[in-house]
Amino acid sequence: MTVYAESVISSSVVTSDKERRILDAAGSLFLRYGVKRTSIDDVAREAGIAKGTIYLYYASKERLFAAVAQRICTDLDRSVCAAAAGPGSLAERLAAMLDARVGALRRLLAQSPHVAELIESKATLASDVLTVHERRMNQRLRAFLRDGNIVHEGRRRCSSRRRSARSTRATHRSAPIAPVSSRSSRRS
Repeated sequence: MTVYAESVISSSVVTSDKERRILDAAGSLFLRYGVKRTSIDDVAREAGIAKGTIYLYYASKERLFAAVAQRICTDLDRSVCAAAAGPGSLAERLAAMLDARVGALRRLLAQSPHVAELIESKATLASDVLTVHERRMNQRLRAFLRDGNIVHEGRRRCSSRRRSARSTRATHRSAPIAPVSSRSSRRS
């Protein structure tokens, strides 16, 4: 696993060193072998703990996958917040936020030959986690755009364009139409 993947998977705050080791091992193995080919025995061996210890934290491999997904989402949330508060223009910070949201996850998944399986697993095993994450991310982006006056300016521009278009149409409708004489339209 690359340094980037390790940092995304391992930087979340967890309740204990054992839990951190379990999530680190599971994240690494899920990326390397996919969810289907990774067993709880594999995770225990990679984490250097007993298989039963994993079950004290997670009732099943599905719950473990959801916890890894939650951890990644938490890290992505932090990155997005840091990008929003970081230096740079509004456009630069927005680009950094989008990279932290979309680019980071794409880079993480690009490291795995099991991308299709991970995406499928994400949809079936961690849909609740991802729904909350998506809602939170969308709220953050909307707030950022609103605070940067982008949303309001865009609405104002659109409504002023609509008013302008209505005004132009009304002007054209009310303008007298000059009658076309039959002589001027004919050529002699």
